[in-house]
Amino acid sequence: MPHPYVISQDIRGLLEDWASQRGFCAPDLGFFREWRGKFTDKLKTVFGNVHSLDEEEIKEGIRERVARFSLPVISMDRAYFEGDAYYLDITRLVHPSTLEKEQFIGSRTASQRRSSSRESWEW
Repeated sequence: MPHPYVISQDIRGLLEDWASQRGFCAPDLGFFREWRGKFTDKLKTVFGNVHSLDEEEIKEGIRERVARFSLPVISMDRAYFEGDAYYLDITRLVHPSTLEKEQFIGSRTASQRRSSSRESWEW
């Protein structure tokens, strides 16, 4: 059996946060469950072995581990940990024409981009 293609089900929390910050209402839980099921089924037709991780399981696992240690928390983004942490708010970017050849670290809001190999890119 091929290695699983693992996806996280974080769209609900991210969309709810985005919507509330802008005065909108996110769809109910039933919408997300239906959408996730369809999305996972579609991915299975492409990758075969797909494992979908529940957002709340991920968050709870992180909370449990953080509670065991008295160390500062550093997080790349705000998707899974809410609380007293240092958020880097970064993501990995690839240039669309070269995909895997050029990798960058950029802001989640795309307001700033930090290149690991070049000073700037024209997107």
